[in-house]
Amino acid sequence: VRVGRTVLPAFLLSETRKVAYTYSWVRPPLDVYALLPLTSSDGLDVSYRLHFGELVNTVQVSAGENVTKLVNNGGTIESKGVWSISNTSEFGPLTTRITYNSTKLTLASINNLFDAFRQFGPQGLAIADKFDLNERRVTFMGVGASYDPGNWFVMSEWGHADTDSVFGNRSAWYVSGGYRLGKFTPYVTY
Repeated sequence: VRVGRTVLPAFLLSETRKVAYTYSWVRPPLDVYALLPLTSSDGLDVSYRLHFGELVNTVQVSAGENVTKLVNNGGTIESKGVWSISNTSEFGPLTTRITYNSTKLTLASINNLFDAFRQFGPQGLAIADKFDLNERRVTFMGVGASYDPGNWFVMSEWGHADTDSVFGNRSAWYVSGGYRLGKFTPYVTY
């Protein structure tokens, strides 16, 4: 059980996302890792690890909220009612993860645009109400697997974000593999 700011268990490399030297890549594939605008939550995180012989299975549940300051425009992303559940299974060099995250997201800096739409009567109100980001439910589902026996690795992740807002519904995936030659690891990602 952890209380405080914890990392949301959304991706295979969520826990090491800001420790880049742990990656085989220069940076993780942003098409997938940018699907979820949140990386942490202030609240409660509970995990339970089960051992079945060589299989280790960890179920993790978290709940909380977060306010993230945006560097470029000085605005904030507010997330309320953040909750997530993930299941990570490890069997020798194989790791799999499936996860689901949900939050109510507010992005005030973009909502100013929709306030302008509201000035145009019923049609503008309909557009603003359909697309603004004011406590809008955002969900994310992800599935990933990694096989890393030591000298080489292959991994893949798929994610889907449903924002029900101007950002729409987005899906992304990647497949990556590489071979370690001492401290040098050439790799390919698609």
